[in-house]
Amino acid sequence: MRAVKTATEATLTIQGMSLTIKGMEIKVFPDRVFTSQAFPFGEVVKVLDGAEGWMRGPQGIQDLPGALREEAEADRMRDVIWLLSHYKELPLEALEPFTERGAPLQRVFVTADAPKDWILLFNERGRLVGMDYQSTDQGGPATMSARYRRFMEVEGLTLPSLTEVRRDGEPRDFPRGQSPR
Repeated sequence: MRAVKTATEATLTIQGMSLTIKGMEIKVFPDRVFTSQAFPFGEVVKVLDGAEGWMRGPQGIQDLPGALREEAEADRMRDVIWLLSHYKELPLEALEPFTERGAPLQRVFVTADAPKDWILLFNERGRLVGMDYQSTDQGGPATMSARYRRFMEVEGLTLPSLTEVRRDGEPRDFPRGQSPR
């Protein structure tokens, strides 16, 4: 698989006001990422090409600041396809199993320095069904929980077609349509 295009749409509620955010992400493996998010105040585009990056927003075009570049790199590593392709390179530590929504899950802690506080979740068949991690987004630092649903086969890989995301325990649904290129 050379590339993946993902479309997202989310509703964000801030102080009782709902905002719809539409986005698109194109990942060209191994390390190029283009993201576009349409906000009510305009579009924000971020591009990561290996260690370099830039962004375009209401303030114009600028180099991707260090913290945003680090977060973009962490997002790239947390991508399911990247993870399936590189899991043998990650230092892992098994944690105690637990039950979520009545299903037994195995938790595995990624002990690498970056991304920080990254826990993978596997079902009893060994399928990756979610992850928990620390992240920084438009709302600031947060504890994120992603759960994968509706799996589909793409070029021999079983990938989620729906990712349910919680930010600090608050639900967010991001339907993700992935199309390999």
